[in-house]
Amino acid sequence: MSVNRTDLIKEIGKRLKTVQLNHKLSNESMYTNLGSSRNSLYKIESGQTMPNLDILYALHKKFNISMDWLLFNFGPMYLAEKSKIQESAVVKESAPGELQKLFDLMDNDSLFMHEIMSHFYRYTSGKE
Repeated sequence: MSVNRTDLIKEIGKRLKTVQLNHKLSNESMYTNLGSSRNSLYKIESGQTMPNLDILYALHKKFNISMDWLLFNFGPMYLAEKSKIQESAVVKESAPGELQKLFDLMDNDSLFMHEIMSHFYRYTSGKE
């Protein structure tokens, strides 16, 4: 399946704006919460650029946003802690041995998880 990078970036920008509207945040409050600049936030929301990993992580941690929803519009916008744990357990139980090790590493090391996300970004952007 081919991913159109431009469409993906635009959709992520729209979902970022949805988070801001749902939380009734001003542009200033949003970029402050994300540790970003006004210009960066504008470029993401308008679909001109992909959010960096720090912004994705801030959205996840500060607003309890599902990365599946944010990146792929899959599943609910917000994570429910119980369902997050249950879904994770189901996926892990069905994973083959090497994939199981990857899941375990990602659970225990957030920097490793970010590295995986960065590889995913390069792969979907055609840079890997």
